[in-house]
Amino acid sequence: MKVFISSVTHLLKEERRGLPPFLRLFDHEPLRFEDFEAQDRSSREACPAGVEAADVYVLLLGPRYGTPFPDTGLSPTAEEFRRARQRGIPILVFNKLVDEEDEPAQADFKREVGHYVNGRLWRSFTDPASCNQAVGEALKALDAERGPIPRTTPQEPVTVPWLSEVELSAATIPASRFVGGRNRTVSAWVSAPVLEFHVLGTGVTNAPSLSAAAEN
Repeated sequence: MKVFISSVTHLLKEERRGLPPFLRLFDHEPLRFEDFEAQDRSSREACPAGVEAADVYVLLLGPRYGTPFPDTGLSPTAEEFRRARQRGIPILVFNKLVDEEDEPAQADFKREVGHYVNGRLWRSFTDPASCNQAVGEALKALDAERGPIPRTTPQEPVTVPWLSEVELSAATIPASRFVGGRNRTVSAWVSAPVLEFHVLGTGVTNAPSLSAAAEN
């Protein structure tokens, strides 16, 4: 399952670094802010997109709240938490026990989180090893309670009936049904490149071909 890891970096950098390879050992796909930095979008857009793609939201809490956005007054972590709550996906919360007072804003955020989740979904840790253990046990319990979330990788070999070169070279598009680029209407039946794609479900060994013709 896809697991979004949400937290500030203060006192949690090592946990953020160690948790992803641990999750991969159990066939989970970790998603973090760091994984979206290289995308052609702002971090403000990328992180909510990561929450949108996730099956489970993992929140690591420490004493710091993070820098609020000027327009909402919420930190990135708080915005991610609220988006996960809106989506209704499972939320697992883990609090790091440290000898440092919570910032006032973080204390308020922890109360908000605590009102939403119950004791089963709120655990504590002290270091990267105990963080991995706590998250792993919580995900295992979630699997047992809800049933494993289906994997998207087919479990058997897949046979895809691609179009032949002859079929591709003969592809045409009718003037009455397709529109060219920049709102140009195709004036006649013309040869055009073919975009061919196939949609396969888990465990499917054969699937019908789906193809679409489009003018460049």
